[in-house]
Amino acid sequence: MRLTTTDLLSREFLNRVADGIIKITDEDFPSFLYENDTVYDEQNEDIRLFRGFLLVRIFRHIFTGPSSAMDPKTKVNKSKAKKFRLTKVTGRMIAYASVQVRLSTHSWCLAALANYR
Repeated sequence: MRLTTTDLLSREFLNRVADGIIKITDEDFPSFLYENDTVYDEQNEDIRLFRGFLLVRIFRHIFTGPSSAMDPKTKVNKSKAKKFRLTKVTGRMIAYASVQVRLSTHSWCLAALANYR
């Protein structure tokens, strides 16, 4: 059964996940969250999770600046991380960057489909 966005955000669904009735596995995560060529390890499902090429570049673009997206050693004058005194990566920061990647890739796909027709 395919779940809609409304289903996924319902309190009932979230409670079932929290209670362990519904299991979230690596197959439920979009591939952009994983580093390329990641081999699934049943003993360590988190291996290389949140290290995908596009995700890391978007994360750097958002939090340290566009020039550091491809090269983390690039000197950045107005880093948002420094401006807002961000000293460590948090789950919320990763979630924010992940949503930005998901929305932008979805938009690219829709544009490609529109141009294809």
